[in-house]
Amino acid sequence: RSSDLLVNMQVKMEPDAVGLEEVVVIGFGTVKKRDVTGAVAQVKSDVILQTPTSDVATSLQGRITGLDVNGKDLRIRGNRSINGNNAPLVIIDGVQGGSMGDLNPDDIETIDVLKDASSTAIYGSQGANGVIIITTKKAEKGKMQVSYNGYVTGAFREQHPDYRSGENYYEANRVAAQNAGQWSSPSDDLNLFSSNAAYAAYKAGVWTDFDEELQKSTTWSNRHTITLSGGNDKTSARFSLGYAKDGDKWKESAGSDRYTLRANIDHKIHQWIDAGVNFQLTHRRTENSPYQSTPTTGMQLGSPYGYYDDVNDIYKIGTEMVERPLTASEYVNPLINTLGDNLYARESYGTNVVANGYLDIHPIDGLNFRTQVNAHLVNTSVGDYADANSASVIDAGTQQSTASMTKASSTYVEWNNVLT
Repeated sequence: RSSDLLVNMQVKMEPDAVGLEEVVVIGFGTVKKRDVTGAVAQVKSDVILQTPTSDVATSLQGRITGLDVNGKDLRIRGNRSINGNNAPLVIIDGVQGGSMGDLNPDDIETIDVLKDASSTAIYGSQGANGVIIITTKKAEKGKMQVSYNGYVTGAFREQHPDYRSGENYYEANRVAAQNAGQWSSPSDDLNLFSSNAAYAAYKAGVWTDFDEELQKSTTWSNRHTITLSGGNDKTSARFSLGYAKDGDKWKESAGSDRYTLRANIDHKIHQWIDAGVNFQLTHRRTENSPYQSTPTTGMQLGSPYGYYDDVNDIYKIGTEMVERPLTASEYVNPLINTLGDNLYARESYGTNVVANGYLDIHPIDGLNFRTQVNAHLVNTSVGDYADANSASVIDAGTQQSTASMTKASSTYVEWNNVLT
């Protein structure tokens, strides 16, 4: 026997306006996300700090649809020009032309990305590649607070497939030579190698993994930030001092050091007059390794201390480092840069100053006049030196030491007056 069971269910659907009340930065003002018709995305400080890195661009990877991050290169919805510049316009606290690499992630409140023509129209042709607007943190009213944020990270050397050595190397070359008609029997083994020295090194079983010799097993990085903030009903101020050390995976390199100083001060002059100053100073030093551009492909045969005895047709291992482990026409031993002091040096320095001051006058509700002066100053210098006994000069065959120094500076000043 069966019985019918009647169940009366009422389903009521309610709207879920996720993110519609968020305030985003558009052009010279802020609006709620529900009132924006263009393509805009926002990333807040808590999301930015989830990635342990000193580079703001790296913290945006995978956070915003349509934003492609490749090292320091950013693209919004792909490239728009074949030969022209495709980088988006970066605006930091209203100052155009800033660099995301100069910012301490701890100082950022929000990052707004304007993607399409309607949202970037106010910037004209400068916003053709999209616009990234960065708003830094302001102080909150209350007692002066001191905070610290920092981390230490270690990156292990990336694992590459094992290079061919021993019988694996021999068999791969033998099959290739046999298909090319250059090998038919073991008497043709010499044809498998670039020289008699290379063949002798193979028979002696001398191999070197230069990736392991030139790269660190672990690269250490760290970042530290000290912040002071506080204020009252009229004045609020926030100061931060940061240091970031990004290690380099290559040996003989100290990596890069970045020092940042930021000050944000806001003051209410009158009930309908506000003023403020934002200031940031960034100084960076980078030291490059002589191994950074060393191609290690095809360098596995031989030893940094090895040499070919052509009289006895054998490969020997000595006690002193050699310039060329095989023949005079084959690769240069990159480790000879460690034989003397200052055989190679490449250092770069950069100092950036981004500052602005503003005055807001709002005598009645719905009417606001804002005047703002922005300034962006950049100074960079790059120094190179390569001794005549360094690996790069020996490989080039110039037999002359080279040195160069390049300096550059730029100044950008802008005065905006906006009535809304």
